[in-house]
Amino acid sequence: MSKQFLIGLISAVFLMTTSCEKEDSVLTGRVTYLGAITGIEYKAPNTTVYLMLGDPSATPYASTTTDSEGYYSFPNLWKAHWYISSEITVNGFNYSGTTGTTAVDGRNSVTLDLVME
Repeated sequence: MSKQFLIGLISAVFLMTTSCEKEDSVLTGRVTYLGAITGIEYKAPNTTVYLMLGDPSATPYASTTTDSEGYYSFPNLWKAHWYISSEITVNGFNYSGTTGTTAVDGRNSVTLDLVME
């Protein structure tokens, strides 16, 4: 093996292992909606929350369901610009919303609440 080939091989292995590291940011928050008639903010239990990478109109990367109080969590995220969206129908009224963050750095916990209208 030539010295140049060996250096290239070591560099490739290094790049593969560093770029494949699992990140541990957590994106959490609460999903609520503003009542169409009352204007009161209500929790949105058992609602699907979609996670999109880089663009709010992108195909969802993942999804989860809120708990009984409207809270959700997406663990193990890497440094990126993430968006969440959700929609719900309550008493014949449709509510939806999308919001995003640039604060996920691969090592932190970020709270991102969504109020649907």
